[in-house]
Amino acid sequence: MTQLVVTDTGTFRVVPAEPWHTGALALVPLADEWTGRPPPVASARSLSAGVGAHVTRGTLVLTGLPERAWPHLSTTDQFVDVVLTRPGRAEQHARIRIPAASALPYRAAPLPVSSTTIALAGRVTASAFPHGPVVGASITLSGTPTAPVVAVGVPLASAHPAGTTVRLRPLPAVPTTSLTEAARAGDATVTLASTAGIGAGTVLRLATGEHTIVDAVTGTLALLRRPLRTSPADGSAVAIVTPGAPGAATTLTRDALAGDAVWPVAAALAGASVEVVDGAATEYRTLGLTTDPDGRWRQPGVRGVAALRLTVSAAGFLTDGPTEHPLAPTNPFVIDVALRT
Repeated sequence: MTQLVVTDTGTFRVVPAEPWHTGALALVPLADEWTGRPPPVASARSLSAGVGAHVTRGTLVLTGLPERAWPHLSTTDQFVDVVLTRPGRAEQHARIRIPAASALPYRAAPLPVSSTTIALAGRVTASAFPHGPVVGASITLSGTPTAPVVAVGVPLASAHPAGTTVRLRPLPAVPTTSLTEAARAGDATVTLASTAGIGAGTVLRLATGEHTIVDAVTGTLALLRRPLRTSPADGSAVAIVTPGAPGAATTLTRDALAGDAVWPVAAALAGASVEVVDGAATEYRTLGLTTDPDGRWRQPGVRGVAALRLTVSAAGFLTDGPTEHPLAPTNPFVIDVALRT
């Protein structure tokens, strides 16, 4: 049976479409990587043809016609790419694997979703009266024996997938020039007093402790490979870094996001600085923190880590730790330490 349809642009003979009955193809429970509970609010969209996606009661539901979405499921694994969105958090891309010959709807293992990113902060003081601040105390954060981490002072500028190599790498720096204009976090350029010895691929260390890689130089302007994570002041020193020989290595055990500064890894690393080996997205970071003139410290970029160990040391005091601290998504999560003599 056909129908004649007349419109302003012409007359068409059409065949009425048969109704399509879509159904659930897969059910994927969502679990906050910090709390383990379903997120109270989340939405999803599919990037895969023939597959719809939505979230209901903490479960990601993939919908569609099996014969259209996964015509070769009987013999081949199928993959669905989705984007998850939660209020106040960056979008999260996820790939769902549907094993070949699975019965539908396929019930997948829980999918960890990105949790709140917090900062740890605290103050180091002397335990003896008058309990003054301890300036320049060394703060070292490490994971637990069963959940090692690498903790750096400046968050990542780029995302890096699970399995990325993280290795120790000395980062000797030679002060060479200075900024002639202040820079802000998010800037992709810095203006230097001199660009002598600086070119594409040069690693710079800023006064904020951030390491950044130059992509190109135009006059006194250095174009950076990735936007800055910190805000160095006008006139602050800039050093050229010549990375040393690589040392012990480990790998990321989950995707690291831009802004992360504490990364779960396969094995602990003990050193002063690391290289995240990821092609054009390679980054350099230093480990550890020091307290400011008021004895305060701050560790940014902590996400979905159940517990950390804190070690504090300073000249003239007994070392405190490593002391294990269970964490919660409270921002900032405060840890104060009083050092004894």
